[in-house]
Amino acid sequence: MLDIPELNKLICQQLNKHDLTQCARVNKKWHGNVIPHLWRDINFKWDREENTQVRQKKAFRRVVLEDYLMEQQQQQQGEEHSSMDQHTQGQSSFSLSTLKKYGPWIQTLPTPEHLLLCFNPQRVSTRSLRSSTRQVIEPTALELVRHLYQHCPFFQVPMLPLSTIEEHISDDILKTIEEFVLPRVHTLVLTTHPHNRSELWRLQYMLDRCSSIVELYLNIDISYTEDEKNDNEEEQQQEEHKVWPKLKILSLRKCYDKSQAKVFWPWLWKRCGHVEGLEVGEIGGLVQSLADGMLDHMPKLSDITLGRLYWTHYDLTDKAVATLLSDSRKEWK
Repeated sequence: MLDIPELNKLICQQLNKHDLTQCARVNKKWHGNVIPHLWRDINFKWDREENTQVRQKKAFRRVVLEDYLMEQQQQQQGEEHSSMDQHTQGQSSFSLSTLKKYGPWIQTLPTPEHLLLCFNPQRVSTRSLRSSTRQVIEPTALELVRHLYQHCPFFQVPMLPLSTIEEHISDDILKTIEEFVLPRVHTLVLTTHPHNRSELWRLQYMLDRCSSIVELYLNIDISYTEDEKNDNEEEQQQEEHKVWPKLKILSLRKCYDKSQAKVFWPWLWKRCGHVEGLEVGEIGGLVQSLADGMLDHMPKLSDITLGRLYWTHYDLTDKAVATLLSDSRKEWK
């Protein structure tokens, strides 16, 4: 390692985890320079249960658990010392927790689903925990996930596949995803369960959280009743001019809406002012709404794919194609 932090950073960014681990073992100086970079990408091969992967997951869970328990204990001690004078409080100093030290270095994390699996409560002997944290009640998996997110201010989510209304996803989990994950998502694949159509308010709320989204892929089925219309009208008017500043690709793979009002789609089109590429699969009775949205709200649109998306082919009628291309722009491809 050199005495030039910027150069050390460039070197470490080019090394894989195995090489970084070897460098960290050279001496104390190398260890201090390299360890933060080992926290850069937290990722496991979740489709495998090899011994190495199992040990890594358990070790990561133990680190987060210890960090959580340490902060809980420090918080309790802080409350106990709240009645002490300033001089006495200054004498009691807390050690910096692991995640406070290395959390800002983390750039990528496993998906929320995988983190919950990793953090599920396990039978861990209290002897394996630090003596100062043995008496604290062990937190739930979701509490550990939230604790981790709170200490990782710079992590990003390159791609997130998300089913919004799966019954096994609780409201608390969805709130955690909405608060910490969706604002960092670059590519979102949003799918709804075929036997449980999405509620309008949930789709709108979740999509509004995606402030960094670049590509949006939709496989959704909207359920909407006339009773909900009045509740959403005021909010829709307030959000009328909101546009996703980074959204470049919009893909409508399988989208259905059997409601009469179909208010979700105009709400969506108004946010697509920077969309450059549009992919249209199976969209049922939304053809005219999409055609209007393309002309009114997608001035930068230059690339359209109709019918065939990747390995799947969707049949579009001649009438649907004609409607979508009836007022085609010269720059369309």
